[in-house]
Amino acid sequence: MNFIHTFALNTNENNMQNRTDINESVFSPEMKLGEMIDVNYRLLSILSRLDVRLGFGEMSVEEMCRRRNMSPELFLMICRVYTFDDYVPSCADFGREELRHIIDYLKMSHRYYSEYVIPRLCNEIDDTVASCDVLHGKVLKRFFDDYRGEVANHFDYEEKTVFPYVEALLNGERPAGYSIESFEDNHSDIDEKLSDMKSIIMKYLPENSLAGQRNEVLFEIYRFEEDLKCHTLIENRMLIPLVAKIEKQL
Repeated sequence: MNFIHTFALNTNENNMQNRTDINESVFSPEMKLGEMIDVNYRLLSILSRLDVRLGFGEMSVEEMCRRRNMSPELFLMICRVYTFDDYVPSCADFGREELRHIIDYLKMSHRYYSEYVIPRLCNEIDDTVASCDVLHGKVLKRFFDDYRGEVANHFDYEEKTVFPYVEALLNGERPAGYSIESFEDNHSDIDEKLSDMKSIIMKYLPENSLAGQRNEVLFEIYRFEEDLKCHTLIENRMLIPLVAKIEKQL
């Protein structure tokens, strides 16, 4: 390996470490919840999932986590996932209690998507379909309905198979015939079809469709897509490694 190559590798590693240090330092347990929202307004949805309602005054992260018996380190890690595009969480120091909270958070995210995000997106799709001709409207509606069914199946599998398996491990049991590796091997990215839906709306709906309405539905899709990527990152980099560690202990 020549000097230039070595220098480039060291520089990249240093840059990555610098970014990690910056990401780690932005949020702290002493930080006020309102200050966090000023840094990234998308964290409002995270607080909503945790049933932290507006009107929290000068409450700090540490106080909020203490009231909910949640690790501040875990909460801040989740917030960083939703704030920094290059952030990769590491849960090497986490244990069973944090894993319980990760499962709870993923369940609350499923409920947030199912009860709030997807119905809102459905309304936007219906309004867009109403502005299209019959043929294009049917194609878009059918595509969205198929996607909504795929998301429901994905959540259903996790709720009925993966999460009960993890909860059994946390209770000291090791169910036969399943492992977190099975989940990892078959873990589908439910945000893939959103890219296809964006293309249909941007590129293939006729120009006479209402431009403003198309923009609104695209905004919703982009927000949902970003949130799902964070959700998947939490599953891949936090849930799966922690479960694998516990499996080795049983």
